Amino acid sequence: LHDLLRATGVLAFIVVGARLLELEISIGGFRILDPFSGPNARGYVIGQGANGLAVVLEVGAVGGLALLASARTPRDRWEGGIIGVLSLGAVLVTLSRGAMVGIAGAAVIGAALINWRILPWVAAVVAAGVVFNPVVHRRLASIVSISANIQRFRIWKGTWRMIQDHAWFGIGPGNFGLVYPQYRLPTEYEHAMSPHNVYLNIISGWGLPGGIVLFGWIAWVMVRRLGQTLAPYKKAIFLILVAFWIHVIFDDLITVQTALLLGCLDREDC
Repeated sequence: LHDLLRATGVLAFIVVGARLLELEISIGGFRILDPFSGPNARGYVIGQGANGLAVVLEVGAVGGLALLASARTPRDRWEGGIIGVLSLGAVLVTLSRGAMVGIAGAAVIGAALINWRILPWVAAVVAAGVVFNPVVHRRLASIVSISANIQRFRIWKGTWRMIQDHAWFGIGPGNFGLVYPQYRLPTEYEHAMSPHNVYLNIISGWGLPGGIVLFGWIAWVMVRRLGQTLAPYKKAIFLILVAFWIHVIFDDLITVQTALLLGCLDREDC
């Protein structure tokens, strides 16, 4: 976990530094850092666009702040705090609303599970982001705006209509772009190739039974640990997973570390 957070902290340092210095670097037409200039720049680092960056950076934001609030040694608390604040700042650079909502949800649960002092740290970094970049304020405000999100609701409604017609076995994984156009609402003008929601994506491909088995097992692994005394690192892992599973309500994203962290959370020997 410490190595994962440290690596995430390095990535956050690159993202924040590139945004402050407006760095854009390419080698032989291959984009390494781009675009980080202009008020609406959201960042792109070696093949990872804004939402992909955010789903990695939220690991450092949530995990770092969780260690700041719960680690047993001052060194771990300081390291966690630096990584957490830096990673949260980098998430704000990406302007990913899904990550913002995921981190907010994890912070509220973390305040109850670990320490309420997590919340002021999150609020302070977000306030600084709003002050230095008005675009962050607009993105935050748009989270609760129906008009700003109406298109996504239309995609979800069309996807649910498709699921209702293929409830038991789904349409087959990877077939969303082939079948969804038959169910797309006339007012949905994006011509989406994914439902912008991992839960709907899995259920539409594998059917309701497949979705219940997969997500039910994940929920069981996570929730049953709450009845035990968790070590500080397990509390951090739990909150990282909470942030991720909230985030993917709004984006089609999956990462390797999610499965690895779920396995670490489920260890019986610590």
